[in-house]
Amino acid sequence: SLIAYMYEDGLDTHEYKTGTNEDWTSGEYILNFKESKCKNSNISWDNENNKIILNDATSNECKLYFDVKAYHEKCNDNTLACQIAKKVGTTVGDKEGEELLYHDNTIDINGDGNPDDAGDSSYRYSGDNPDNFVCFGTDESICPYKNLYRILGVFPFEKEDGTLQYSVKLIKSEYITEEELGLAKSGVSNVLISDYEMPSTIAPRVNKTTEIDYFRWTGTDDQLNSWILSPLKEKLNDETIGYLSKIDSKWQDMISFNTWYIGGFETYGLPRQVYDSEVGKNRLREGEIKCVNNTPDLVKCTEELLVSKDKIGLMYVSDYLYSSKSSNWVILDYHNVKNRENNWIYNGVYEYFISRTAGTVDKIYDLDGWGYVPAVKRQIEPGHVRPVFFLNSSVKFIDGSGTEDEPYRIG
Repeated sequence: SLIAYMYEDGLDTHEYKTGTNEDWTSGEYILNFKESKCKNSNISWDNENNKIILNDATSNECKLYFDVKAYHEKCNDNTLACQIAKKVGTTVGDKEGEELLYHDNTIDINGDGNPDDAGDSSYRYSGDNPDNFVCFGTDESICPYKNLYRILGVFPFEKEDGTLQYSVKLIKSEYITEEELGLAKSGVSNVLISDYEMPSTIAPRVNKTTEIDYFRWTGTDDQLNSWILSPLKEKLNDETIGYLSKIDSKWQDMISFNTWYIGGFETYGLPRQVYDSEVGKNRLREGEIKCVNNTPDLVKCTEELLVSKDKIGLMYVSDYLYSSKSSNWVILDYHNVKNRENNWIYNGVYEYFISRTAGTVDKIYDLDGWGYVPAVKRQIEPGHVRPVFFLNSSVKFIDGSGTEDEPYRIG
C-alpha cells in the first residue's frame, strides 16, 4: 500500500495526488477504504475527479492508504489479455468450481494464514471444464479441432522500464501428431479409460481416443533429463520442418518469445510449494550443483542450463496443479483422485511436462493416466505432447464466448 497523511481544517473536500499526474490519469492507484481512517469524518472517493471527499468535516486528521490497482481493475483496452482478466470473479463454466482466479497472494483455502495461490499476480482457470477455448491458426468459420487451444491463464511480464504487461498463455487442446511436430513418433496409444477406470464424470476432451501419437522426451535411452537437449524442444521451435513451420506467419507473429525455467525441482508438495520451487522464489539459481548438460554428472548451474528462451514449450507441473478446483490446492497427496476429477487439463493419457527432477540426471515429471504426477524414468519411454506458448500482449479479442463450439477469436 501507498500511505499518505492528510490534515484539513474547515474544508469539505480535498484533492490528494501521489506519484505523477499520469499515474492518476491511467487509474494506477485505488483508495484502500478498509485501511484508510479519519478521526472526525467518513471518506469517499470521487472517481471522476480523482478526489478524496471528507464528509461533514470541520477539523480532521486522516491516514490514507492507496493500493496499486490490479490489472483487471485498470486495463481498458480490447486486448485478449485484458478481456480475459476482466472475467475474474464471474461464471466461466457450467459447473461449481469453474473459476478464473486472481493469484494475488491472498487466497487462503484452509484458513491457516498462509496463501495457497501462486502469488504471481496471474489469472488462472481452475475446475473441470471452464470456457477457455481459443481458435488459433485459422479464420475458418467453424474452428477445426486441431486448431482449438485452451487458456492456461493471463500472466504478467516485467518490461525493460519496470512496468508490467500481461500475456495470455495457451495450451493445445489436441495432442500433437507426428506430422505437426516433424519428429518420428515412438508409437500410438489410446485414452486409458478401461485400463484406469476414468471416472464417469470425466469425458476425454480430445478428438480421438485411439491412435494418439506419442514421442520420447529425449532422443535416446541413455540421454540426460535436460530440456535443452530434448528433440521435443528442437522440433517444437523448428521453423523449417517442425511445429512452427506448420503455422502461417500471421499466427506465428502472435506468439512471443518466452523465458522457460528448466532447472526443475526436487521436492513435491502442495501447488504453492511446487510453484515456488519450479518457477518462483525457490527455483534453482546459478552456482548450485544441480544441473545437467552433456555429461552424466550433475554440474554447476549456469543461466543457459536454467532457462530456455524459445517460443514454444510444455506446461509446468504447477500449471496442472493450479488447473484443479481450488479446494484441492491444500491436498498434500498428489495421488489424490480429486486432482483429476476437477481438472480441465486431465484427459486420461500420459503426457509430458517441461519440468525435470533436480538433483538427478535421469528423471522427469509426467502426467500419467491416473492423473498423478510421478517422478519416473519416463524420459526413455513414450508420452504425449501438447505445445504451450504465450501470445503477444497486443493480440486483440474479436469475439466468441470461450466454449468449445464458440471459442474466442483473436487477431
